Amino acid sequence: MMAARVGRMTWESRQGADVGDVVESVRADIVRGRLGTGREVVVADLSEALNVSMSVAQQALLRLVDQHLVVASDTGSFHVVSTSLRDLRELTAIRQLLEGEAVRLSAVNGSAEWVRTVQAAFDALAVAGVDVEQPTLSDEWREAHTRFHEVLCAEAGNDRLLVTVGSLRDEAEIYRELSVKAMTESRRETVDREHRELLEHVLAGRPDAAAATLRAHLDGTMRSVEGSETETGSR
Repeated sequence: MMAARVGRMTWESRQGADVGDVVESVRADIVRGRLGTGREVVVADLSEALNVSMSVAQQALLRLVDQHLVVASDTGSFHVVSTSLRDLRELTAIRQLLEGEAVRLSAVNGSAEWVRTVQAAFDALAVAGVDVEQPTLSDEWREAHTRFHEVLCAEAGNDRLLVTVGSLRDEAEIYRELSVKAMTESRRETVDREHRELLEHVLAGRPDAAAATLRAHLDGTMRSVEGSETETGSR
């Protein structure tokens, strides 16, 4: 398999990067499709492109293995994870169970301050918006979207649950990028409505309704990918 070289234009501004910088840069290339699924990421190439040690490059890739965005072989090579509809369905199902419960618990436990934080996160997400004419999600929207979902779960009162939910959300990033390629104006309106409904359920103290909306929201993203022609792995 031909190795995927990291784009020089992406990396030249990150000279002297530390492990965290390398993780974020490679992660961005993966979820935006610049490093295709299944492609090899060579430690030596990464080290040279970023002007970091081989050790730093390898540590960064191992962190991405933990995030399930990269897989490591027995021979020590690293590849971008492959996508498949089966994996997406399984990932969505477990996220619906766990993230739905996290949102429900937060809505039960959340303080007035938490509600204000959810409102602020929603406002930032609404300002960022999604442009269906663009082939990829903006960094502003991606960050605001992640923040909104993190805040929704933040008062669940179970640290292990939150860590697991966050890890699964990281895994879903690569599929979220696929979903935007299939996004229509109608789907964008649905996504916006679901986000607003999540906020409204929180404001009104409806934990079960918030959990149900979250599950429907995740299901919609899955179905967007299922209906597209961008799925790159096996079924």
